[in-house]
Amino acid sequence: MREAKLSGQQMFVPLTHAPGDFGAALVVIAGGECKAHFMVFDRPHSDDGFVCALPAETTAAFLEGHVRAFAYSGAVPTCILYDNTKLAVSGT
Repeated sequence: MREAKLSGQQMFVPLTHAPGDFGAALVVIAGGECKAHFMVFDRPHSDDGFVCALPAETTAAFLEGHVRAFAYSGAVPTCILYDNTKLAVSGT
């Protein structure tokens, strides 16, 4: 770093973020193990993210995840890029 500063060169560390999507994990609720689905929202410009657990990977859960993410951030983004939009259009 000292040499880079002396020569006037700028150095950058690229930030990369995995796309948001649904995932699943085994969880223990009331002593019983079950599968929980979660939706991940990545906000790379603010270096923030949001994760919420949902009962299933359905269109209703997809929409509920958005409502919760927008409430968390206090705003609706002007542009959203989806990793997998099947749930947005399939109606399942």
